[in-house]
Amino acid sequence: MRHDDYKLTSPGQSEVSHDKLSPKLTLKYQPWKVLGVYGSYGKAYRGPTLTEMFGNLSTNRALFNFRPNTDLKPETSTAKEVGATLSFDDVLGRGDRLLMKAAYFTEDVKDMIDQQVVGRYTREAPFAGTGMIFQRRNVARAERHGGELEVAYAWDDLSLGLGYSASALEERRNGGESVRTSRQAFLRRAVPDRPQLVSALPGAVRTCSGL
Repeated sequence: MRHDDYKLTSPGQSEVSHDKLSPKLTLKYQPWKVLGVYGSYGKAYRGPTLTEMFGNLSTNRALFNFRPNTDLKPETSTAKEVGATLSFDDVLGRGDRLLMKAAYFTEDVKDMIDQQVVGRYTREAPFAGTGMIFQRRNVARAERHGGELEVAYAWDDLSLGLGYSASALEERRNGGESVRTSRQAFLRRAVPDRPQLVSALPGAVRTCSGL
């Protein structure tokens, strides 16, 4: 259970404050020592930052301009995740450990904070041309879903990790416009210190990040 309470103030602007309770629950079942399955459910909350709400730049001598938006609402989301983990000891040598994880997640985000183009202007030297004006706005609703695969190996002071994630995001903006984006990423790690391998264990519920 998490409680967020924050307050934003800026010279010449009205004070903005919000508070929210964000519950999270994770259940894991371990039928065998090497295999575990789990499910997670959680709610998350993120208030706008000072830059997102009050950021302002208006000049013809910059590459981009920005407009403040004091009407920004906090993001709220509901996330669900299911997955499985495999754990093996003494695979290649005494004391080593191999961990594997596969997960599928969905997230329903309300009032997601998104950066949008709200206008254009004519730039002056040294950046002559047409510049874009950006402003942070709330997306009426967004849905994100995807999957992850992770493998981590540790032996003495050596640790290696490899991960792959893929996700898709659909935004339903105010006015009925629908925008879809997708993302894929490979992650790898080789560090001279035995890790805790937290990323390969269940229990993390994603929070909305305003992608």
